[in-house]
Formats: sequence, structure tokens, C-alpha cells
Amino acid sequence: MKKTILILVCFISMYVVKSPVFAEEPAFSVKAVLPANQQGDATSYFNLKMKPGQEQELEVALHNATDKDLTIEAAANTAFTNGNGIVDYNATKRPMDESLKHGFGALTEIAEKEIIVKAKSKATAKIKVKMPDEEKNGVILGGIVFSEKEQATDGAESAKLQNRFSYTIGVVLSQNDTLVKPNLNLGEIKAAQQNYRNKITANLQNDQAVIIRDLAIKAEVFRENGSKALFEQQSEKLRMAPNSNFDYAIHTQDQPLKPGNYTLKLTAASGEDSWAWERDFKIDKETASDLNDTALDLDKGGWSTIGFIAAIIILLGLVIVLFWRQHETKKKLGMKKRSEEDES
Repeated sequence: MKKTILILVCFISMYVVKSPVFAEEPAFSVKAVLPANQQGDATSYFNLKMKPGQEQELEVALHNATDKDLTIEAAANTAFTNGNGIVDYNATKRPMDESLKHGFGALTEIAEKEIIVKAKSKATAKIKVKMPDEEKNGVILGGIVFSEKEQATDGAESAKLQNRFSYTIGVVLSQNDTLVKPNLNLGEIKAAQQNYRNKITANLQNDQAVIIRDLAIKAEVFRENGSKALFEQQSEKLRMAPNSNFDYAIHTQDQPLKPGNYTLKLTAASGEDSWAWERDFKIDKETASDLNDTALDLDKGGWSTIGFIAAIIILLGLVIVLFWRQHETKKKLGMKKRSEEDES
């Protein structure tokens, strides 16, 4: 119980101290300068058809709306699928999926990674892209991320986080219109922890050069040879980047993990494509113990945080009632005594 309250206090303290407050208006804006080989009706991102080995320079217009000069940092990142089942373009240290041969980040060259945009003026960022030499079906997906550079401050203000605006312009590269059929693989299943919550995670891999849209997943965890699901999770409208993977998390409903053998049944569907797996996995004693020791708000059959708080409130209420009754009793006795004295 003490551990739970301490962790909560730490989280609240971190949020209060470090959460930046953003201004109402962005410091700058970006706009893709669409080239002649732009495909489709999209205007907010690049959707380009290029030949094998072709090089092309992309341009993005930057507009500084403030009264001071801004330094804008530019980066070209390969798209990946984050833990929430969303396509993400932010830089990450996680390794690329083994099925990805040509990541967008490796195919780009940015002329200026830091661009100074004068007050109330515009500038142009230039990004050179080179398509892989070999013929390739499907798409390469990435994003060009523009962020306001954090300015160093002196004195007490140096401890505060500065506002940091960021924009991403997506880039879809293809060589042809050949449709690629999506394919999902089920990888490692394990007990894990996210934000101090115990989970069962199942790694899902999209090993094809295609974006998987409107992905629906249903997962159930059983004790080995069990007929009733211990934990289950359903999600809809997820999306996976080409040649990427992510750990799909199954909530354990704050129940302590128990060592033993388990079975995962998982189904996934996107449009007309569907997949289904049934696979056994094991949680060993050491892993269960380590995760349970650091997990937040586990239901161990004792007092929960909510129950603990409720008990305190009830006790305080009882104390207040007792004090009130005692006060009223003394008041009545005092009035009775004065009445007797007046009569005498």
C-alpha cells in the first residue's frame, strides 16, 4: 500500500514539475510543396511514384509567425507501429523490423538539419530522397519531422521545459501500382509491464510493404487446458506501418501474475484478410514475482487504494459525528444547568 501511494505521489510530482504549458498559437507552420509526380488528391503529405534508383528533392515551406527568429530542426524518420497500434514517425531507439530492407530514414539526406527562419518570414527545407535501385512492390513509409529547437535559459528558468512545437509531413514512396497482400505473424508472447501495470504482450509483425488499416484484434488468455478465459482484450481500427511490428498488450485486470503454463488465442482481421493463432506460453516464477513486486494497484485480496481512502473518509466522518454529538451534549447540559440556576 505504501509503495502504491509513493509511486502515485512521484507521478503527480513529475507531472506538475515537468509538464510544459503550450501557447495558444503555434510558433511556426509547415506545408508540403507538391511536385509533379504527386499521386492522388492528398495535399498535406507527399505521395510519390518514383523509378528504381531515382533521386528527387522534396521541398517544405516553413512559416515563422512570431516576432523572433526561430531555429527549426528537421529529421527524416522511418514509420513504425507504436504500442497503441498507431503508425508513428517520431524518432525511436527501437530496432527496425527484420523484414524492412529499405527504411525511409536511410533513403533521405537533409541539406540543413537546422534551419533559421527569420521573424515574420518564410524559408524552405530541402530533403533529398533516393529510391532503392532494385524493383520493389508496395510502399515505403516515413515522415519528415520539424521541431522548434529548445533554447537554453539561464538561472532558475533553466529547470523549466520550454515549449516545443513539432509537425510531421508524411511521405509515401512507391514504384508501381501493384497491390501487395498484407500478412501478419505472431511472435513472442510474454508477461511484461507497461506504466507499472502487468500485461501479457503478443508481438504482431506486418512483414509486407503495405499499410494495414482498420485492424481488429481479439485476444484471450487461458490457463493450459482451461475453458474459461482469464484475461481478454479487444481493439478496433488499429493501423500498422509497412514492415513493422508491435507488442499488443492484454490487460490482466490488476490481478497478480501466477507462474505456470498458459494458452493464447488471438484473432486479427483487416478488410477481407484475417488471421488466427492458438499458442502455448509459460510464465516462470521469477518473472511473475519481479513483475508483481513492481506493479501498481494489484488486487491481492487485501485493501486496495480506493478501499483504503474510503475507510479513512468513513473514519473521519465518524470522528466528526462523535465530536458533534459530544458538543451538542455539553451544550444541552450547560443550558440545563443555567436553567436550574435561574429557577433557584
